[in-house]
Amino acid sequence: MLVLRTMKNKSTGYSPAEMLYGIQMEIPSTWKPNGTNENEEEEFKNRIQLIKEDLPQIRELGIKGSVKAKKYDEVRYNRKVEIYNFKIGDFVLKLIEYEQAKLERVWEGPYKVENRLDKGTYIISDQFGNRDLVHGDILKQYNTSTYMIPEVTTTLKSKLRRFRQKAQDEGIHA
Repeated sequence: MLVLRTMKNKSTGYSPAEMLYGIQMEIPSTWKPNGTNENEEEEFKNRIQLIKEDLPQIRELGIKGSVKAKKYDEVRYNRKVEIYNFKIGDFVLKLIEYEQAKLERVWEGPYKVENRLDKGTYIISDQFGNRDLVHGDILKQYNTSTYMIPEVTTTLKSKLRRFRQKAQDEGIHA
């Protein structure tokens, strides 16, 4: 644990011990004796001065570094985020979420978008009327072609519950 407390954090630029105590702790392998303290009272005054003046500045710099690192991570993450906007009546494919063999298909469908709810959630249905509540990040647009031979898929498998009555989805708010 001492090693973790003495390592500098990438985002703050300071070690946890330095943020808490105001000084860089030394592990036993790097510690060097300073000799004898001839004037202990002077050392105590210097330490109190360090705690009053330098420690708040160190903590402020650490917070600024942490906020800067979080903003950088947010920008980096949001570069890859896609916004999904499917319309009611669109046909979509659903990502198969359970474990697959190596050469098995990854997408199943097509399913019809029945309703769009809050925060990118959709209600989709298959040709048998089975319905499922899914998030848009596991859906993709289904493109038809006149030369394509359609594959018949199995019924909609839901991890949640199946929706059979339209009256039930009126009260759902994701």
